[in-house]
Amino acid sequence: MIYNQIQKNAAQKTEATEQAEGGEFTWTKAQFDALKQGDILKQGAGGTNYEEVIKEHGKPSKESTTKKKDRENKVISYVSTGNNIQSVTLTFDKQEDGSFLLISKVAMGLE
Repeated sequence: MIYNQIQKNAAQKTEATEQAEGGEFTWTKAQFDALKQGDILKQGAGGTNYEEVIKEHGKPSKESTTKKKDRENKVISYVSTGNNIQSVTLTFDKQEDGSFLLISKVAMGLE
């Protein structure tokens, strides 16, 4: 009886941690396909804005920022934790105004 309660509590804590770290996986193939990939040679000109993605899909599972010389990129990933592995990884390039525009997108397992 006590063992079952411990397992239940551990499962609830794990679920809460997963939701806090990245929330629920909300991507569909249509949403992914609708993302506009900008011109990489023009720092993502014409690409989807990072803030739009966050507004629609919430906090990503993982996020990192890299700087090389005069360029700064932000890479975010959304990963499902269910039975069917699904993921979306997006790379954004920083603009002069401080915003980030999409330059690369990769998805796996979307339906």
